[in-house]
Amino acid sequence: MSSNHYDTLGITKNASQDEIKKAYRKKAMKYHPDKNQGDAVAEEKFKEASKAYQVLSDEKTRAQYDQYGDSFEKMQGAGNFSAGDMNDIFGSFFGGGGASVFDGFFGGHSRTQTQNKGQDIEGSFAITLEDSVFGTTKTITVDTQEACESCGGSGAKANKFKQCTGCGGRGVRMVAAGPFQMETACSQCDGRGSIPESACNKCRGAGLIPKTSKLEVKIPKGIEDGTTLRLAGKGAAGRNNAPNGDMFLHIRVERHKTFRREGQNLVGDIPITFTDAILGNKITIDTIHGKETITIKAGTQPDDVIRVRGKGVTMLRSKATGDLLLTVKILIPSKISSEEKVHVESLKNSLGAQNYKASSFWGRMSSMFS
Repeated sequence: MSSNHYDTLGITKNASQDEIKKAYRKKAMKYHPDKNQGDAVAEEKFKEASKAYQVLSDEKTRAQYDQYGDSFEKMQGAGNFSAGDMNDIFGSFFGGGGASVFDGFFGGHSRTQTQNKGQDIEGSFAITLEDSVFGTTKTITVDTQEACESCGGSGAKANKFKQCTGCGGRGVRMVAAGPFQMETACSQCDGRGSIPESACNKCRGAGLIPKTSKLEVKIPKGIEDGTTLRLAGKGAAGRNNAPNGDMFLHIRVERHKTFRREGQNLVGDIPITFTDAILGNKITIDTIHGKETITIKAGTQPDDVIRVRGKGVTMLRSKATGDLLLTVKILIPSKISSEEKVHVESLKNSLGAQNYKASSFWGRMSSMFS
């Protein structure tokens, strides 16, 4: 079996997760047992590709593999202190190879279950600002693995096993980690203590087969950009009836053409004419919550903020709803006729300094030129 998982998938060491996934799917489709009946070489390549993807698709195991290289199989698990690993470490000091006191604190999972737990998978997708405000349900396509139906995920034909020669049936091996010696699950049998007498014809001993499926994801209202949703048990299937991995979805909220979110408030601009600013008016605008009639008070100034209460965002896991904050932007005509110019000149001459806000910088400036 190839010791270089990157070469196995035909990718570079800097490959992204998307590139790893695409490379694995290509290899799996090419060497899948259903397409290569009786081909021992294809069978071996399929198992190599599955093993490579299992390691490289998880950032933690990939980092360990990059660090330890060919020694990865021996070192696998030594740096991750999960319940099963704690059992391994303390078992090396007390001579036990079975369950330990730590099982009671971590849910009672055995070492084999921890070793064979399905891979976590992650991805990201974009939603609109409206989706984040009101919540929605999205259907996504997921590429993962599922337990082989033929062998139930065991990898063994007719579920027949024999004692593992690598660990003598104990399911664990002693490995060196710096100055320490510790037990870790046997990589040859995945901690089971036994190996298949004959490989399953369908999965060729891998126990898992590629699967593409559609999944409905509920997006709660009030979700923020950058939030990660954890979908328990929606990751890759575990081997030998071990639990499935989890799915982690990173949510990105797309930029809206008019509004943006600031905490529980929605923020945007409201353009009005200079005559509406002077005289006041009521105008109807489109908001995320629908059409709203906004009252423009006489004497409204540039950059004044108009608050529309209750038209913001209901915070996640809360009943508190924010407001819609509209910053006034005053529109000035770019062209006027000669007759209109006369009217504007007349208005200019009739207005004195007292008509402007004394506290406003621009009001003070205007008095200098009146």
